[in-house]
Amino acid sequence: MNVEIVPCSVEHLETLLAGADTFLSTYGLRAIDGYMPFEGALQYLLTQMQGSQMWHPWLPYQFLFHPDQALVGLGGFKSVPDAKRTVEIGYSVAPKYQGRGFATSAARQLIEIAFESKLIDCVCAHTLAAPNASTWALQKCGMTKVLETVDPDHGMVWRWEINQ
Repeated sequence: MNVEIVPCSVEHLETLLAGADTFLSTYGLRAIDGYMPFEGALQYLLTQMQGSQMWHPWLPYQFLFHPDQALVGLGGFKSVPDAKRTVEIGYSVAPKYQGRGFATSAARQLIEIAFESKLIDCVCAHTLAAPNASTWALQKCGMTKVLETVDPDHGMVWRWEINQ
């Protein structure tokens, strides 16, 4: 079983903001509860895209599981590459679909997209500073824990990296 990641358009985000029923009737995909656990994230992404702060391939991506005709997660790049040619990935998977390898598959695909761009040398990610499903997924993608630091919103976090 694999998850397909598909770039989000402004229209996708607007439809998701309109609600799960609207998304289903427009795209024929069920938006699974918890696919995006961060309140305000969709509106933030939409504002960034409308303001031309994001461009391909540094977009949000939908995580689609076709056997269930479902949107099971969302993720992507937190910004365009920085001056050090580094980009950060982030992702979430609906609780009902966790533990199936979808986060690993999506993270692996995001890493491939980043390196294929030829614009970056390093992909990073941050997790809570304790072993968990995300740390395991990143390790399976070849990422290495390189730093422990304090995030003002989340407390102690680990930074993970993989280099080209």
